[in-house]
Parts: sequence; structure tokens; C-alpha cells
Amino acid sequence: MTKSVLGVVLVTVLALVIAIPALAAVNVSAMGEVTLVDSVAETFQMQSDEGDDFEVAPPDGFDLSLLSVGDQVLVEGTLAGGAITAAIVVLLDEDADLSVLGAVSAIGAETFEITTEDGDIFMVTPPEDFDLSSLEIGDRVLVQGTLSESEIAASNVVELPANEDNEHQNGPFAKDGYYCRTPEAFHPALDELAMAYDKPYSELLFYFCEWHFGVGEIKLALQSAMDLNNGMDFGDILEMKPELGGWGLAWQLLGLKGQQGGGPPPWAGGLGNGQGH
Repeated sequence: MTKSVLGVVLVTVLALVIAIPALAAVNVSAMGEVTLVDSVAETFQMQSDEGDDFEVAPPDGFDLSLLSVGDQVLVEGTLAGGAITAAIVVLLDEDADLSVLGAVSAIGAETFEITTEDGDIFMVTPPEDFDLSSLEIGDRVLVQGTLSESEIAASNVVELPANEDNEHQNGPFAKDGYYCRTPEAFHPALDELAMAYDKPYSELLFYFCEWHFGVGEIKLALQSAMDLNNGMDFGDILEMKPELGGWGLAWQLLGLKGQQGGGPPPWAGGLGNGQGH
């Protein structure tokens, strides 16, 4: 069976909009295959799924003996001169049919939902030994497992560190992807949202690139503003998340909690019967 990767920018670089030195370190997330393990230098080399080669210095305490050539890994950290100083290294489940990176958008009694960077929403049934109480709305997770329509039977769920140094900061932190560097080349998902909600594409691109909100988060804010219909702009709703520390408090303040107080409201992708956070 062909394995796939969904909702993940395999090498996502975040950089200041203002000019930065060519060799300045930038944040990176890369998924790919281990090509060399150097136990003497205490580093390893990997080739990302996009074909880029990196030397990786794992975080302190990481057991390099766990890695072998051919292993699949997720690496997040800072990139400078082709070398990644990793904040996290995750050894992936090679038997999983797919790997998905996303943010938790709703939590139920036995399942949870994630929204990917591209706005795709998946219902996840975690492994039996996974503690759902450890999750909060907005948490970043890596989910691996088997996909059936929009439901994932997960064999592995890894909670990832928040991008606290780079997300939603005052002062523009930008994605350095193609659509942010080339604003005249419209991002298909953002363009579709702009037309569906009758908003200027440039406004959506601003929050996508400079505030590092995902497509799914932008969609939630657009739908929230439409449902409220009180003159509140979707951008104001987006900016509530970092100010309040998560979507859960934003839903509460806006009076938009789902039925029985669980997660976001059902029209915004909530389960309607989950556990509030």
C-alpha cells in the first residue's frame, strides 16, 4: 500500500519579513529518511521527502543508537548552512499508511479532530493507551495510522512543541513558502476561502504569512465572524487566540461553545459533545 503524508509542509521555513542575513538561522520542519548516522560526531544525515539533504544535531539526551539508515523521521529545529539544530526528533512508525501534521480543533470522549495547514479536518481515534486528557484545543500533533475517508485509526500520536518563538508574535514573523514569496500566485485554498466568504485575498494571505495561522484556523475565524454577525472581523477573532492562549477560551468569550460545552461549535468543525478545554 502506498504511504502518504498529508497536511505537512515538508520543509517549512519561517523568517522575519524584514531583511535578515543570508546565513541567519531559520526554523524548519522536515520529514524524511535517515541516510547516515555518525556516532562519533553525534549527528545524523537525512534526506527530506522533497529531496533536500540536511545534517542534524539532535537535542540533548536523544539516544542516537535508536536510529538506523532508512528510518523515517520528523525533525524540527533551526536551520543554518544546511545543518539543523533539532529541538525534536521523532522516529516515525514505518508500518503506518500515512502521516498527518495538524492542530487539535476538537476533543471528544474517545476521539479528537485535527485541522491541517491546508484546512483538511480529520477525526482521529487514538491508540487505546493514549491519554486524551493530555490534549488541548490548538495543540500541535503528529498522527500516523490508517485513513478511511476522513477518519484516521491512529497507531501513533505524538504531541509536538508549540512554535512559541515564531507563531502569532507582534511584529511580522512570516512563512517563507512559495505563496508568501509570490503573492501574485494565489494560494488555492486561501483563494477559495476569500471567494466563499467575500473577503480580500490579501487579508487572508496576511494572516497566513505574517501571523502564521493555518488555512483551517482562518476558515474557523471566517465562519465564526459570519455566525456572530455583529460586525466583528475575522482578523480580530484570529488575534484572540494568541492573546487568550488558545481557541478554547476564545470560543467561551464569544459564546460559541459546542453543545455540552465541548470544543468549537459544530459548524466550525467541533464534535458538539466533547470535553471543553
